[in-house]
Amino acid sequence: MVDESKSLDIYELFLAELDARAAQIEQLKALVQSLRGTGTTLPEGMVASLGARMGAPTGDTVTPNMFHGLSIVEAAKKLMKARNRDLTNADMVTAFKAGGLVLRSKDAANTINSIMTRDYKGGGDIVRVSRGTWGLADWHPTLRSKSKGDNKKKDAEPARVGKPRVRLVKPIGES
Repeated sequence: MVDESKSLDIYELFLAELDARAAQIEQLKALVQSLRGTGTTLPEGMVASLGARMGAPTGDTVTPNMFHGLSIVEAAKKLMKARNRDLTNADMVTAFKAGGLVLRSKDAANTINSIMTRDYKGGGDIVRVSRGTWGLADWHPTLRSKSKGDNKKKDAEPARVGKPRVRLVKPIGES
């Protein structure tokens, strides 16, 4: 048989904990009301946490046709901005499939890596953060790729101009 005095004690403890939390909530509510209209903004983490608890869509949400009609680079930029973080090739494969971007290659992660590398080397908005991880160039200004023209030596010698070298070949049968 269960001891009723112990079960009542547990309820009392639980109610006391709820009262304590209610008091903290009231204090927080009073603080937010005092900040309202002063121009002071709440910390971003608090706003995101509150929005997520209240069912607001978060940046991590990928909708069914979010990437329909976009190129891989455009979709990657959109996803990085939505999630506000760097992404791996595998992260992008999963999100792109969920967001309606059709990837027909056998190894989608490899295809994404190739396309992202091409954009990176071409001086685009994507930068390689580490192997297989990509970010926006605005977030990583020190990781920007040099464009193809920047790799040339400035004091390079001009190409030789002159007669082309001619190689004489003996006709067949002559010795």
